[in-house]
Amino acid sequence: MTPGREWLFPWKFNGSRCSAKTGSERQKERYIPPLAKGEKIAAAAFTEPEHGSDTTRLNTTALKVGNEWVINGSEQFITNAPIADIFIILC
Repeated sequence: MTPGREWLFPWKFNGSRCSAKTGSERQKERYIPPLAKGEKIAAAAFTEPEHGSDTTRLNTTALKVGNEWVINGSEQFITNAPIADIFIILC
């Protein structure tokens, strides 16, 4: 992981909109302002090799182990990946 980038789980769809709908109060305070101001860019990882963007058939999983998340699976066609500060991964 590149320093300065953050990984968020398990949010849905894009940037500040997904944070507003499913994020905790702490996440909303931390992520919505910089996303809304354009100071941070979110990436969207919604496409898997076997099922495309069919969100009813996701194979990727996220498991919290201690204070960290372990992701198992594959995502492809990650929107904004080269320039993103925050990654939203459907699991």
